[in-house]
Amino acid sequence: ISCSCFSIEDHLFSTRTLAERKLWLRAISNVKVKLQNRAPSPTREDLVDYRHAIREHIRMSKAAFQGQAPMDALLHRQPRRSTQSGMDGGEELRGFLLAPPPAPVAPDPAE
Repeated sequence: ISCSCFSIEDHLFSTRTLAERKLWLRAISNVKVKLQNRAPSPTREDLVDYRHAIREHIRMSKAAFQGQAPMDALLHRQPRRSTQSGMDGGEELRGFLLAPPPAPVAPDPAE
């Protein structure tokens, strides 16, 4: 599903575009790697370089950062069924066919 949301621990974030989400996740990943490897704190020059690289990435991908993120439909429109739609276990809601929940899976005895 095309989604512009992401979470970090208990915090939820929403971006305007998929490209913006990818940029944030890349930056966060870079910070996590530096923390895990106990990298020294960045110098002022390092910060200037990081910011320049981000601006350059945005400039090169400008079209991807404009507009809203495309959202895929979660349910596909189905033709209306007769009023007997409940007979197959499905449920009709304003032209959308909601499938019945999947049957529970028995646990594997080998596990």
